Amino acid sequence: MANEKKYYSYALISIVAIVAIVGIVVMMLNAQPNLSTDLSASASAEQEPLLGAATTTVCTDSDGGKNYILKGTTTKETNIVTDYCLATGIKLVEYYCSAGRINSITYDCSKVGKVCQNGACINPVCVTGETKPCTVNNGCSGTQTCVSGVWSSCTSSQNRCDQNCDGTADTCVSGSCFACQCIGSASRDCTLPDGTNGVQTCNSGTWGTCQPYYVSETDYCTFGSTGNWTNYCYSNKGNCSGYDSCSANVMGTQGERLTWLSNCQGYANTTIDGTNEYMFFNCSAYH
Repeated sequence: MANEKKYYSYALISIVAIVAIVGIVVMMLNAQPNLSTDLSASASAEQEPLLGAATTTVCTDSDGGKNYILKGTTTKETNIVTDYCLATGIKLVEYYCSAGRINSITYDCSKVGKVCQNGACINPVCVTGETKPCTVNNGCSGTQTCVSGVWSSCTSSQNRCDQNCDGTADTCVSGSCFACQCIGSASRDCTLPDGTNGVQTCNSGTWGTCQPYYVSETDYCTFGSTGNWTNYCYSNKGNCSGYDSCSANVMGTQGERLTWLSNCQGYANTTIDGTNEYMFFNCSAYH
């Protein structure tokens, strides 16, 4: 009987010891630090929620995970995200796979003496604040400024302009371009003070004053002569000579009247309107 009591005492002590051990283990587990909290405390932050449910579909990361010096693309089903830099040029948003889903972390590249550019931490390429000349897309001179160890985009206050209004933008100008009224030697109709039609011609991008509208035509003189002698036909705009006929190219204002004379007397009138005209002089009677 004494032995039986002694046995039960040992069993009770064992049970109490086991319970105590379990309690100690639970307390130790609750005291474990939160890894995500520790990561945030080191200037890196886990981003929630995770993208893509934890399915059997594979999550892939082209840069192999948390690779801060290589830009990568992480894919899970239809979710596709790529590492990128925040506007400060120092912090990197790095995507990676975690438990079969997409997660991200914001990493401070300056912690390791680097800057963020094009989705990766890189060594600084310049000293913040310095500048250098460059050429912008329009071919004009510009300036690049070093911001957080990385060269900014090339910027310029110059515009590429067609300053001589010949139809080609070939001059860099600070400020606004000259506003061309017209291009090259273009012309347009206008109205003269007397109400008749005129023409304006472009000169260095500006319309000239309205001038009489000049037209040209060819006027023909026929002499009706059968002899072997030279006859003449003339006006204040042109003249010609020939045996039986001749022609003269004339130019003048639209609607201008011409009087033609011949060496065999007589006269004829024409009007400058761009249409060729014909005149007859009976010179056979004067030779």
